[in-house]
Amino acid sequence: MRFISLTFTVEENRIGRLDIYYGGQTGAVPAALGGLDSLRRLFMGITSVTSLPPEIGKLKRLDAIDIGSSAIGPTLPDEIGSLPNLKLLRVKGCLLKSLSPTLMRLKKLETVDFSNNAICHVDDSLKQWLLAISPHALDNQRVSGCTSSGIMDTQPILPHKTPKAGGRPGPRQGFQIEYGQTRDRRVTALGKKSSRPRKE
Repeated sequence: MRFISLTFTVEENRIGRLDIYYGGQTGAVPAALGGLDSLRRLFMGITSVTSLPPEIGKLKRLDAIDIGSSAIGPTLPDEIGSLPNLKLLRVKGCLLKSLSPTLMRLKKLETVDFSNNAICHVDDSLKQWLLAISPHALDNQRVSGCTSSGIMDTQPILPHKTPKAGGRPGPRQGFQIEYGQTRDRRVTALGKKSSRPRKE
């Protein structure tokens, strides 16, 4: 399954959550994502998604992005720094090689995770800002040979862990979505709406 197009009606434009966890999507997310004005939560983890469009900066209500264990890289669009309500940014276990200082514009950010990428060099002010939010935000980068100006200044670069011979990697944990008394509709990768909560 690939991202060939992303279309929606006026009614679908009211969705608050786009969830394609464990999907077979590959390639770049189309620019049409920026048209989902009401979107608050974007979950695209454990997919082969390679990039987010600059138009993501139009989603002013967005408060959570989780694209962990995807193929996102080598960087994120600068426009993510234009999301005034973003509180959670999880890009763990991807292919990132650098981070933009524009992330420091995210004044409401409470949870951030860039661990298990391939990031070596980060602007010092950005590095200190990220570690102040989460001391483990830059853990376990899969790189070697960083100079003194790299992450190694304050965060050691640890080798990427591989399963032992004959062993199996542990389960990947997705972002847990809690349903209250009101059932939120969610949109699948095929653009279909559902009012049925996810089974645990």
